[in-house]
Amino acid sequence: MPSDVSSMGDEMTFIIIVRWVIGAILALFWLGVTVTNLIDLINAGIHRTHTSLVLFFGGLASVLAVIACPISGTNQWAWVPAILDLGCIPAGLVILGAVLSGKFKDTEKEK
Repeated sequence: MPSDVSSMGDEMTFIIIVRWVIGAILALFWLGVTVTNLIDLINAGIHRTHTSLVLFFGGLASVLAVIACPISGTNQWAWVPAILDLGCIPAGLVILGAVLSGKFKDTEKEK
């Protein structure tokens, strides 16, 4: 019986470590994308140009990073990083609007 408990403990430790690693990778990706988004948004404002819809993926990564975090109770705060990422919500709304209006069509069918 003690060996079963020990192996179950090792398995749980492994899962917790994997969740921390995945969460850390996603959080670092989010931080990199957020810094780049901020620079792009400033440049777009200065030069009167547009930004990319890649802004959305940084915020998505941040939400997934919080969900992957093994600390109990963090899932209820998964929406906060998406709000803090300046481009996530607007880019997500643009993507949603394009999908709902049919602007994202399969171009292979038209050929």
